Amino acid sequence: MHKSKDISKYNIDWQILRANIKGDNKDLPAKLNKVFNFFQQNPTKDNWERCVNFLEGLSLGFKAAGNQHAINLIKNEIAKYGDSKDLQKEKNNSISNVNDIAKYSFQERYKLWVDLFKRNQKWLEKGYLQKEINEFMDNLYNSFTQAEKQQIKQNYSKANLVALRSIAEVKPNTHKFFF
Repeated sequence: MHKSKDISKYNIDWQILRANIKGDNKDLPAKLNKVFNFFQQNPTKDNWERCVNFLEGLSLGFKAAGNQHAINLIKNEIAKYGDSKDLQKEKNNSISNVNDIAKYSFQERYKLWVDLFKRNQKWLEKGYLQKEINEFMDNLYNSFTQAEKQQIKQNYSKANLVALRSIAEVKPNTHKFFF
């Protein structure tokens, strides 16, 4: 797995899809199909990398569980994506996507907020302050109306996130990447 310098995984369309299919291990083929459909709708280098990295990470989870059948399904799926060399870069790969965030419902944005909060919390508690996820989460939070902000559970509040960031700024980074 790799991350290109100028490609962000914090694209609102991708993140909404990723959060919606996360944890849905009951129907792996359907999950794989959703990711491939996302790529087919906008086949750019950026989306190629987002999708292939997601699938490689998914494969690692099944490898840890010893599920060779799922690993083989994912390997075959990755082969469908081909090589990214012939694809175009996205014109706007900014992680802000402020205008696009608003097109999603509160439920979709909130589900993503909670998912990213949990991920970021683990990182921040280990002293890893990742700029992209924090910038993206700030934009996502700013998309909530005042009424929506009041519906956010206390343990996922912006105040808790800011407190975690403050701790991470002075704590040594002990986060270990799995790839």
